[in-house]
Amino acid sequence: MKWILAHAGALLLIIAALAAQGSNEPNWTAPLNASSNYLPRWSPDGRQLAFYTRTPDGWRIHTMDSDGGNLRQVSNGPGNDYQPEWSPSGRSLAFDSDRLGNRDIYLLGLDDHAAVRLTDTRARDVMPSWSPDGKQIAFVSDREEGQQIWIMTLEGGKATRLTQGVRHGYLLRPRWSPDGTKLAFAASDDATGQRRLYTIRSDGGDLRPITPPGDAANPSWEPGGARLVFDATPEGKDDSSQGLFELFVVNSDGSGLRRLTNNRVNDWGPSWSPDGSNIAFSRGLNDQYEVFRMSADGAEVRRVTFLVYR
Repeated sequence: MKWILAHAGALLLIIAALAAQGSNEPNWTAPLNASSNYLPRWSPDGRQLAFYTRTPDGWRIHTMDSDGGNLRQVSNGPGNDYQPEWSPSGRSLAFDSDRLGNRDIYLLGLDDHAAVRLTDTRARDVMPSWSPDGKQIAFVSDREEGQQIWIMTLEGGKATRLTQGVRHGYLLRPRWSPDGTKLAFAASDDATGQRRLYTIRSDGGDLRPITPPGDAANPSWEPGGARLVFDATPEGKDDSSQGLFELFVVNSDGSGLRRLTNNRVNDWGPSWSPDGSNIAFSRGLNDQYEVFRMSADGAEVRRVTFLVYR
């Protein structure tokens, strides 16, 4: 009782602050004890975001309205579910999961929440990306010569290797261009470990770098295909504990590099909205991240999720 009386003023201030904060927040319909929300992705109609969340039961996929309401958990393991990507129809999500022990690509129907396994090898198949026509999925696999990009058809499930001449330490997150003619991805240099962005034609030709050596990753195309947004560390150092990751845009030919964010926490995993007006991304530090969105010029930033240690 003495402690309460002595600290009554501070307690009242905390209660008032929480009440004020809560009055502007949506009425969440999913657990609030998640510790991180990663890699938001816009639905094709721009009304929703999908992302994966660390929960006490493992990594789970959530969707929510792009304004921050109507949060739903759409995957439930077993195991861990990562990196959802909307189908062009908006009726399903491709994702990777270790629910059967190995990391494979799955398809999740949003009507019945049933998951169908698309790859079944001893390799690690991760980071799916839909072709604009919805007939193919690109992904990263270590089934041959280290990590390479593969493309599989939805009919028949046949997979073919896209990157033939890439000899890098690892590759990250292929992304189809809006017209389906090429893909963007990040690859690391064997000698330095630094990453840069590349583009490659969807038939495997014309591989070219579009950013200088540094630590660039997670490209997302502007809807018209003229530019890409991505995250990188200006110093070329991969250290998520120091708040080094920021968002950048670059023209698809590598020109016009411009920085969008500049703060003391990490901004990474961007996704361009279908109408080109907004960019969703994860912001945080030390494995505690929330979903944010900002105008495409970086001027207006707002927080979308409020799940971290609230």
